[in-house]
Amino acid sequence: MAAEKAEKPAKAPPRARGGGGAKSRASRRKKRDNRPVRAPAPPGPSGGEESGPVTDEMCAPVETGGVRAVVLRLKLNPEVERELEALADATAKMYNEVNFILRKLFFTRNYTDEKVSRIIRVFYRAYSRGLCGRPRLGSYIADGVKEQLQQDWQRFFGLLKAKKEGKLPGWMKPRPPGYKKDRLLGKREKVLFVEGRGYRVVNEGGRRGKLIVSVAGKWISLAYRGKLRWRGKQGTLVVKEVNGRWYAYIPVNVGVPAPRERKYSYMYINGERDRIQLQQPRGGEKAFIDLGVNNVIAAVTTTGRALLYRGGPIKAEYEYWSREAKTFQSLRDKCKNHGLPWHRWHLFYARAVEKRTRRMQNLKRNTVKHLVRLLWEEGVDTIYVGLPYDIIHEKGNKWNSNVWGYRKIITWLAEVASEHGMKVFVVDESKTSITCSHCGYEDKEARVHRGLYKCPRCGLEIHADINACLNIAHKAGYTPPTPTRIETYTPTHQGVVAAKRGEKSTSRKQ
Repeated sequence: MAAEKAEKPAKAPPRARGGGGAKSRASRRKKRDNRPVRAPAPPGPSGGEESGPVTDEMCAPVETGGVRAVVLRLKLNPEVERELEALADATAKMYNEVNFILRKLFFTRNYTDEKVSRIIRVFYRAYSRGLCGRPRLGSYIADGVKEQLQQDWQRFFGLLKAKKEGKLPGWMKPRPPGYKKDRLLGKREKVLFVEGRGYRVVNEGGRRGKLIVSVAGKWISLAYRGKLRWRGKQGTLVVKEVNGRWYAYIPVNVGVPAPRERKYSYMYINGERDRIQLQQPRGGEKAFIDLGVNNVIAAVTTTGRALLYRGGPIKAEYEYWSREAKTFQSLRDKCKNHGLPWHRWHLFYARAVEKRTRRMQNLKRNTVKHLVRLLWEEGVDTIYVGLPYDIIHEKGNKWNSNVWGYRKIITWLAEVASEHGMKVFVVDESKTSITCSHCGYEDKEARVHRGLYKCPRCGLEIHADINACLNIAHKAGYTPPTPTRIETYTPTHQGVVAAKRGEKSTSRKQ
């Protein structure tokens, strides 16, 4: 049976052209036109040497910048919470009112910088001074709304430009910024934007402090619980209600020195760290990463080390909290259809979804931190990550759409790697799972078992994710040695632990 299976042709015969009709041919042509440009790098002999220079077509750097976010949980008494709710509702009203006119100008093709500036200036005066029946927000909150609107529309026009240049998939259609509104509840979202000069952060020691916000000539004190991790110049404050809880999001430009003038000293947050990079690379090794669902991360280094992080705990969190959310959603819909109070069940449903997201993110973050630490100790200075281009649209399911979150993992990986002085590049990972890393033979049926890749040409037997990592290395211009052992780890909420079964082995059969 084994001999017959090995002699079986790996690839199916090509289809005869001309069938399928004009519609199917047009759809295939559209998919072919939307396919990204790839520059394949043929695999060279094993041994760890470079097989060619790395070009921009093969990989692109992941930029993180110098801005980091500080997230604080607000602890409010009933009186302050009512005042904050009214203030946040008025802020959302201003955002929606201005955004409605901007959207109308855009759809009627009358959107010009002069008209936009005049409209924003009129509403800025009305809301900052409380004119024409508008609530008085003050200049700092009105400035915050103005900056947020400008950022949202600049981001939208950037997507339109990328779409025009062909940098986005054909199915993606950028849409103008929407409204701050919960469509199910029929209410405005409670969100507050405060310009950087309109608030100050007072740390009272430990994880406690006060957030003092200027509102129309008076100050509102908001107690918070959280950790001021970063030190630098503060940006526009965003206060938002998430499922009955209030959070403050503060962007910090890390590394910016404190202003010399004392009247502007409150705009500087005195956190724990005044710089992002804390370590220097120990060597010049390279690492190559393949992202997945069953194994969330697989990594191979040029030293021959292989790392594997299981995705089972992440999938378990998703399944458990999805069942909880479905239960609350069912009760909510039944009460709503029969005219009974249903808002309580909707709150339970929203909190279950939030809990699912937070617990999954915690596992992924622990995995990324543990991986980067091991790679830094190994002497790695550059990381190449396989980017699954447009996989959700082509092969979408609940696992790669809701559980995977590969773009967030890549972003977190770049941020943590920058703290250790390492650079991160993304590489197109197309056909890395069906290509043999030794001979370059492509076979869609070579994955004979869940985690085993067996090449019908050269007889290579290797872990499928490790094989993908080696192919990513070939695309990046490197040929690392084939690992002989794999270190397996399991992420938990307290950290990452080694697998109980120990290290797995792979073997090469020629």
